[in-house]
Amino acid sequence: MLTRVRSGVLILAVFAGACASDRALDEVEGVEPPNELEAPEVAAPELDARPPIVAGEPLYPETLVRLVEGDARDTERLADVGMCASCHEEVYAAWRASPHAAASFDNPWYRQAVDTFREERSPEASRFCAGCHNPVLLLADAMEEPIEPADPRAHAGVTCLVCHGIQEARADGVGSYTLSTAPVPLPDPAVPEEVAVHVAALTPDPLRTAALCGTCHRGFLGPDMGNPHHLPGVDEPTAWARSGFAGSRASRLDTRVEPATCQGCHMPLVDASDRDFATTDGRIHSHRVPGGHTALAGARNDAAQLAVLREGLTGVARVDVAAVRSGARSTRPADGARLVPGRVELDVVVRNLAVGHRFPGGTRDAQDTWLEVEVRDARGALVAEAGTRHAAARDETAHRLVAGLVDDDAQVHDLHHVQHFRAAIFDRTLAPRDAEVVRYAFELTADVAQPLSIDARLRHRRHSHPMHAAACAATRSPRGRAFAATSVALGRIPIDGCAEQPVTEVASARVWIGAGAEGREAAGGATDARFQRLFDHALALIGDVQEHLDDARPSLAAALRAAPDDAARAMVHGQLARLEGRQGRLAAALDQATRAERLIGEHPAIHRLRGDAYAQVWRWEDAAEAYRLAAEGAPLDESRWTDLARALGSAGHDEEALVAADRGLTIDPRGSSLLRSRYLALEGLGADAGVASDAYLAHRVPDALSALRLRCGQRSAWCALERLPVHVHDLRPAQGHASSAR
Repeated sequence: MLTRVRSGVLILAVFAGACASDRALDEVEGVEPPNELEAPEVAAPELDARPPIVAGEPLYPETLVRLVEGDARDTERLADVGMCASCHEEVYAAWRASPHAAASFDNPWYRQAVDTFREERSPEASRFCAGCHNPVLLLADAMEEPIEPADPRAHAGVTCLVCHGIQEARADGVGSYTLSTAPVPLPDPAVPEEVAVHVAALTPDPLRTAALCGTCHRGFLGPDMGNPHHLPGVDEPTAWARSGFAGSRASRLDTRVEPATCQGCHMPLVDASDRDFATTDGRIHSHRVPGGHTALAGARNDAAQLAVLREGLTGVARVDVAAVRSGARSTRPADGARLVPGRVELDVVVRNLAVGHRFPGGTRDAQDTWLEVEVRDARGALVAEAGTRHAAARDETAHRLVAGLVDDDAQVHDLHHVQHFRAAIFDRTLAPRDAEVVRYAFELTADVAQPLSIDARLRHRRHSHPMHAAACAATRSPRGRAFAATSVALGRIPIDGCAEQPVTEVASARVWIGAGAEGREAAGGATDARFQRLFDHALALIGDVQEHLDDARPSLAAALRAAPDDAARAMVHGQLARLEGRQGRLAAALDQATRAERLIGEHPAIHRLRGDAYAQVWRWEDAAEAYRLAAEGAPLDESRWTDLARALGSAGHDEEALVAADRGLTIDPRGSSLLRSRYLALEGLGADAGVASDAYLAHRVPDALSALRLRCGQRSAWCALERLPVHVHDLRPAQGHASSAR
């Protein structure tokens, strides 16, 4: 039975920021979101209205793709990229190298997953995939039949007229767009009026918005796809909308943020020649869509695409060796730490600096981004290490930035066979501007020559070892060879899923510790300002479980002493307010929030901190007022409306709670907390809440989640370790002795 109590564990959003800067907060964070990002207004609620999940009917139950009314479904035109290439030579060449061009069955990573899905579920169910990966096949009603390697439509991917034909973009995801396949007016380049008509037809309103990308880069599983309950999946828009990239100012006090849309990062302006008629002043928007698809570039031996991808990946995160514990002493930052024989613990901090969604993004269960750590003595001899063998084969000592999804038996699946997914047990990927700390431990003996160098490296590869092996098998199978032959016949480079995956070093750090460390040169993230290193360490530690929150206090105290200006001091007071609030110390949390406010003035993030502190002790009236002010400063952040709706409902203001919930649902139509607040508000108002109750029950967290977490930890030491927010990896001794992780 559902209860009207809105309280519970507070989910503290920790998403904010863009590339770091030394400029003060009040100089920058007042920027308004771009006009295209304005959140829609919500009218007074209809008490018997259905929740705004899907308005109207999609073409198929498994995907939310629609067509413009009366559209002829001209899939031949939709697939015809040659028509565009004749005038847009350079755009076409860039698109051909992109993951959009290789989104369909010719891609062996996708093919091994979708073929298995079709076999185990049904061809009809695979329309769920097709709305984003195979729109040409979908609209031709071909997904219900066997997909033959010789069918050019199975090689089409996301074509030019898919993105340029989208007339409406809705927030759901799973292909939540409305498409037109109408004829394109082809102009005479010498007639400006004809060119203007052509441009207008191919730049519909959603084209340059983040909403367009969100139609496919937000996904979920549910009963229509054969899963027993709703399970969120790929979701770049939510993390982005909570961050400074979307103009949000409520997540946390942070250094400068540059608002940007998906296109701003993934389709930057690049040099182009006049051969492409889209060139303006020698520049054109790149259609390479750079991200993390290095495996695809390697599989095509595309050196140019790989270089672009590596340039984009390098430096998007920061790594630091932030603390050392030896004996009774803890040194923060780690440089020059005194060592005594015995157990030594290292805190390695990773922070997402410049990715506007989670890093790594996309299918987070199939990613392969990991940490390598090496400890060497004064002569350069290896003392201990972790993760250094992972490039060749899975290394159990490697900490990976990956999500763990399990089946009904709590077995982690890493082949992206979504038909088996039942729950997410952990997610070690990093939200925008978020940080995590990973602990490493080793035994220091008296005969080790000091000082010691500590090297930490963050390395990226697109796919996990099992995913790569599956793609290789799909490539070498008769079906895979037939797809490769058709690719050659179509004039394209076949994708070799067996090619070695490129590895990119994203970030690194080196520190020196122990006797004689003075004067030794640090490197990478360890050379950043002392304040930033201490702040990042504390930020990561505040994500730990309740009983270990005080571990962050020494770093916050040191960061406050090292803060270079009022903006930096406000950042520390903000984190102290967060820490005190999580521990239920209301007066202390409010005091820290006020200290931050005195330094930089009124700020949505400070209102949010007050709201969290009040909510932690069930002061719902006060929480609601603070959350209202926070939401006004972050209108696109659905978590702000979630907090506000919960607080208003818990305070008995049901009509206002309903308005807040509906506002949030325009951003995240399937947010379970928002659907719960909506149901409870309708019930409190005496309205018929049956439909709203059903919507909440269909989208809530699975009842079996706790049992699956426990079972996963029992059957897998890796799962048991990774579901802990801060955990320890034992470094592997250089002598080759067996290591353990706990």
